[in-house]
Amino acid sequence: MTITPGQTRTLATRAEGGQSDLDRHRPRGSPHLWAAHLLAAALVVSAWGLTAPVPAAGRASGLAGDTIENPIWIASLPADLTGETCSYADDYSEACPYSGSTSPDVVYAFAPDHYYEVSIDLCASDYDTQVYVYENVATPGSYWACDDDGCPSGSIYRSLIETTAFYPGQIYYIVVDGYGGECGEYRMQIDEYTIPCNYCLHETLPEGEATCYDEYEDHYNAGCPLDPPPVVRLDPSEELLLVKGNTGTYELDGEPVADRDVYEIRLAVPVEIHWAAWSVLFGPLRIELFDGNAGCEGITLLATELSAGYCAAAQITADLEPGRYWLRLAPETIPGQACDSDYTDYVFRLDGYTPAASALPAGRGQPRATGCPHLRCWPNPCLATAQLHFRLAHSGPVTVSVFDPAGRLIDRPLAQTYLPAGTHQLAWRPPAAGAGRVGCGLYLVHLETERQTAVQRLIRLE
Repeated sequence: MTITPGQTRTLATRAEGGQSDLDRHRPRGSPHLWAAHLLAAALVVSAWGLTAPVPAAGRASGLAGDTIENPIWIASLPADLTGETCSYADDYSEACPYSGSTSPDVVYAFAPDHYYEVSIDLCASDYDTQVYVYENVATPGSYWACDDDGCPSGSIYRSLIETTAFYPGQIYYIVVDGYGGECGEYRMQIDEYTIPCNYCLHETLPEGEATCYDEYEDHYNAGCPLDPPPVVRLDPSEELLLVKGNTGTYELDGEPVADRDVYEIRLAVPVEIHWAAWSVLFGPLRIELFDGNAGCEGITLLATELSAGYCAAAQITADLEPGRYWLRLAPETIPGQACDSDYTDYVFRLDGYTPAASALPAGRGQPRATGCPHLRCWPNPCLATAQLHFRLAHSGPVTVSVFDPAGRLIDRPLAQTYLPAGTHQLAWRPPAAGAGRVGCGLYLVHLETERQTAVQRLIRLE
C-alpha cells in the first residue's frame, strides 16, 4: 500500500470522532516540556548507535538536521531515533489536516536502494508532534506523507504514518515537527511495513482463474509440462505491480495435487527484479523463478524460496538478461488446504518490471492504494486487554477473528457485524478458561469485510 503526495494516512481523524477544532486550542503539554524550551542546548540523536555533533546555537552554527540542506542522514532501516527539537528553528509547516505547526523541527533524510513500505511512529514522544515526509524537495503543501495525531488513544497528540512508500533513486526528507509552538523530546521508529497480508481485493490485479476443485484440469496458468504452457502474462507497469491470486490443493485421479500458478514476464534489457509473495495459507508458500527461453524442454530453475508460513514473505531478487521468465507459486504442503476453503489467497509484488525494461507494451499497471483497511493492535505486546483499532473504507458486515499460528480459531469478537465506514475501536480480552484459553505467545488477528482483508500479529505476555 502506498500514499501518494498530498494524502494523509492516520488511524483516527476529527471527522471520525476525534478531537474538534476547538479542542485544538486548549493548553497541552506537561511542565517538563516547557522546561525543555529553557534548558535544551544540545541534540543527541541515536540511530543504531550513531550520535550527531552538538553545536551550541542552532541555525547560526549549522546544526545538523535544521533544514533539508543539512539533514541527519539515516544509513539503513529499521531505525530507532531519539532527540529533541527545542534547539532548532521553525522551518517547515504543513496542515495535515490542522494548521498551526509553528514549532521547531528536525529533518532526517533517507536514500533507499530498493523499494520500501515503511511506518513512521512517534507515539512514544513527550510532546504534541507532527511529522511529514517530502520526496526530493520540500514544497509547501506537496508533502509525500503527513500525520498529526494518528497514534491510538493511549498516545494522544502523537504522530503515526502507518504506511508510506519509499522508492529507489529518490531522497525522502522526514520532518519531526510539533503543534502550536510545542517542542521537546521525541522517539521516532521507522520500520519496514510488517503486515504483508494487509491488502485490498479491488486494488490488486486479479489472477483471473476459477477456484480449483477435485478433478479440476488447470488449462489457465499451470505452466509446464503442457505445451504450449498456459501462463498469465504480466503487463509491465511504472507503478509497483501487485497481483492477487488463489491457490490450494485438490484431488486429481485420486491423488492430492497443488494448484500451481505461473506468470510470465518478458524483458528487453538487463534488469534487476525483486519479487516478494505472501499468502494466508496456514502452511508455507513456495515461489520459483524459471528461465523459459528454451520452453518446457529446456526450462531452467534460477531461484526458489519458501515462506516461513502464514503471512510471512518469500522473496527473490535476481539480475536477469533479456528474455522470457516464468514466476510460479504453489503451496508446499500437499495435501493441504482445499482450494475452496478459507485463507488460500496470496498476493505478490514485483519491482523492476517497467515498460523501459520489458519487451511488451505497457499495460494498465497497478493503481495506488486508496482504501485499504488499517488494523492495529495496541498495546502490542499486551498483558490482558488489547485495543483493536481499525478503519473501514466502506460500510458493511465486519468479522474480527483471532487465530493461533496453527490456524485454530481462538476467539471471534465480531461476527458479521454491520459497521459504518470510518474508524472503530474494539477491546479484546482473551478467553481466560476453557478450550479457547489464550496463553502467552503469538496470535493472528483477522479483519474481514466483503471487499477487504487485513491481518495483524499480536503478542500476548503472561
